[in-house]
Amino acid sequence: MRTFFLILGMPHLSSTQMMVILALAAASAFALAWIADAILGDEAFGVTMNTAVMIAGVVLGMMLWRNAGFNIGIGQLGSSVAVAALSGIIALLSCSIMRRWI
Repeated sequence: MRTFFLILGMPHLSSTQMMVILALAAASAFALAWIADAILGDEAFGVTMNTAVMIAGVVLGMMLWRNAGFNIGIGQLGSSVAVAALSGIIALLSCSIMRRWI
């Protein structure tokens, strides 16, 4: 699990800190998925699938951003948070649009 966090660009954390971060990330993703389900209505996948799509988008976005090595000027942590949030939302919206057309 530690290597996964290093791939995402997160520093070395203790086990307790990792569990807190994972719990907060899961709760945040679930809350955002619930809001997205309310906004998108029939075009959404349901709360559970919305959460899964958003988490997959966050992981993919963070890995790509880390490999590209960009910094948007608000610090490394701030840019990581911004990229994670935007990539999760973009993944959910793109999957919803593709679902509508397919």
